Amino acid sequence: MSDKPGARSRAERVAAATAAPSFWHRLLSWPRARAAWGRVAACLATAAIWWAVMEAWSPPFPYRAGDLPARDITARCAFEVVPSPELALVLDTEAQHTGSAAASGETIRLPRGHVLAHARHPITPAHIRLLRAEHAVYVASRSWLEAASYACAVAGLCLAIFVLCGVYLHYHYDALVWNLRSFLAMLGLSIVLLASAKAASADALRAELVPLLLFAMTVRAVFPREPSLLLAAVATLLVTVELGQGLGEFIIALSSAFAAILWLNHIRTRTKLLAVGGFTAGVTALTAIGVGILMEQTYGVVGAWRWL
Repeated sequence: MSDKPGARSRAERVAAATAAPSFWHRLLSWPRARAAWGRVAACLATAAIWWAVMEAWSPPFPYRAGDLPARDITARCAFEVVPSPELALVLDTEAQHTGSAAASGETIRLPRGHVLAHARHPITPAHIRLLRAEHAVYVASRSWLEAASYACAVAGLCLAIFVLCGVYLHYHYDALVWNLRSFLAMLGLSIVLLASAKAASADALRAELVPLLLFAMTVRAVFPREPSLLLAAVATLLVTVELGQGLGEFIIALSSAFAAILWLNHIRTRTKLLAVGGFTAGVTALTAIGVGILMEQTYGVVGAWRWL
């Protein structure tokens, strides 16, 4: 035994030591805090706003001029369209009948299963008009059960995002959750992102990457790198679902957001900010070329060759 006064034995030190709270203990003790329910209410309100901004009761229109569909796009329901000279090349009907119908203002009824756009052929503005007419009729003809199922699926996605991200942030970055000002600012910024991405995704602009990159860089300027990457990935997923885009667009957007976050540390000069923008633009361009080659889409070299 030690001769020092007040010295404790190993057994006494082990008995006095208290184990750190486990993951489940911290997780289950969180709802007991009164302030936690305010965060839950804010998350539920934000999820409801997401749901409304994304127009979750109807699927988005997924096509753009210049896309190369991997397979024939067929009509999901019968619909009518007023033909015009520009539609004469895309309608699988007699050219003479199409021209006379356009002159007389008659409508042509296309049956379900009719080929609206052929595989590996670029979608033209005339195709877009035809596809939008079919999409509008399809959305209007869905049953209430189909519409409710789609709406519930989007709502479930929003709630799952909040649960998974909330658990991760609470366990690893607790200060981000309990700082009310930063927490509410993050939720409000996500709402602005979805609204601005939807407005910027028009065929004439196709600038949905701009609000996504602004979101990623703003989050990185406020939060550490790891939660910023998580929030950027979630934001990219939401924008992709909102616009009805596919895996290729998701990869391009995610690489852009991650490049901006990884390159962005402390901005002390405008030169550093320009360097971040240039690096992100280079990563985005190279990713778009690579994904375009793999998927043979028009945002890559393959699509550009088809237009030459």
